[in-house]
Order: sequence, then structure tokens, then C-alpha cells
Amino acid sequence: MKKYKIILAFMVVLSGCAKNNLDNTAEIISVDETTESTESTTEPDYLEYDDPFILPMIFPVPDDADPKEIQEHYSFEVRKNGVIVCYDKMGVQFLEADCSWTEDISSYEYRFHIQDYSNFDSDSYCDLFVTEKIGTPDAPTRGKYFRFDSDTGLFEPWDELNAISLQVHSSLNSHLERRLSTSFWENHARETKIYEWQNGKLVMIEREYMYPVESENPEDKTYYSNSFSYVNGYEELYQREKLVYVNHAECPVVTEIPIE
Repeated sequence: MKKYKIILAFMVVLSGCAKNNLDNTAEIISVDETTESTESTTEPDYLEYDDPFILPMIFPVPDDADPKEIQEHYSFEVRKNGVIVCYDKMGVQFLEADCSWTEDISSYEYRFHIQDYSNFDSDSYCDLFVTEKIGTPDAPTRGKYFRFDSDTGLFEPWDELNAISLQVHSSLNSHLERRLSTSFWENHARETKIYEWQNGKLVMIEREYMYPVESENPEDKTYYSNSFSYVNGYEELYQREKLVYVNHAECPVVTEIPIE
């Protein structure tokens, strides 16, 4: 049987998750219902599989399985038109995505740096983010999300996160509740949005908008930052700050501005 060599690349995000029991309501983000690899001068490691691989092949997760052990069975191979999902190095699923950046040799150095092992949805299993557009200081990384289905062991398109399309960052608040955030720079201003899972839906709960203003000292950089909260779909300005980066220092001098 003919063998194919596949580039093993990691422009894929794996994420494990923990239980989510939020009951609060708030505004829900809208969701619209609607293979050859390139060579490079530096060869990465390779995986091999028999062609063709049979679809669909499913691997249901036992009820008592350890999520970390399940994760070890999976690996992912990036192609210019998507990602091959491998179970024990055997191709079992193909996820369509625009990974044409793999044809650009100058992008090669980024393949092993854009990785995020954060939690996405608090169900204990690893999910998948496929990069479609590599980010820059003025534009965020964009891509597609696929949620792991423990009933089949396969990955399904994830409408809630794909409605955002940006690469999200994950953290836990003081109550150990999962929060996701995105940051977007445009015209030297930054907008940050924070989301939570509530009743199985992804809800925006906070937004920060930071923009530059003229500095009293030409050697300094000055910004205003407005922070908003969202409850039941209503936006409320709850904090305004002035941030001065003295002589381009890394940490700013922060002054709270009264809200009129």
C-alpha cells in the first residue's frame, strides 16, 4: 500500500476543560447558521499513514476514561486546505480550513510558536483551534474552532467560538470560573472583550477600550481606558483610568478618573 509522508505541524490549539455550572443570564453572542504538503529547507518530523484512510472512524470515550490519557491518542497534521486528525497516528478525520499560510516559507518559523493549551469549554476534553491567519502586532490571529465530541471521539465545528473567529485566551477568575478573552488593536487603540459560559452559551460580560491621547511630556505615552460591564444585554461604564507610560516604560502610572 502506498505511503505518504505528512508534515507534523502544530498550528493547532489543544484545550482541556473543567465543569461549568453558571446559571446567570446575560446577552448571548449571535451565531449565524449558515493534499499535498509543501517542502521547506528545514524538514520537521514526519508521521506516516496508509492511504486512503477510512471515514468515518469513531472512537467513543468510555465513561471512566482519564481525559489526559484520551488526549495522548491524538495528533494533528496541518495541510494547506485543512487538518488531518490522527488517532494513534492513523488518519481518522479531515477538518477543512484555509491553512494556505503553510505555502509561505517566511511563515514557517511561526508554526511552532502559535500554540495555546488553555481550556475552552469546561467539559474536561481537549478541543481544537486551527490557525487560518497568523497574527501581527496590529491584527489578531484568526482561525476555526472544533469542539471534541466524546460520543464519537471526533471534532465538530464550534458555532459559538467561530462567531468570534479570533484566537481566544483562557483563564480562571477568583471563583474558578472559566473566562475567555480577545484583544484587537486598530489605529493604536485596543479593544478587549471578556466572555463566560452561562447555561451552555458564550456570553460577553466585560469590554475594555483603551485609546491614545496627547501626552503632557513628549517622551511619555498616555492612554485612556474605559471599562464596561454587560448584564442582561445592557452596557454600563464602571471604570475610567488614565495610563501614562513615563519615558516609554513597560508599566504605566495609573490614575482613576471619576465617572460623571
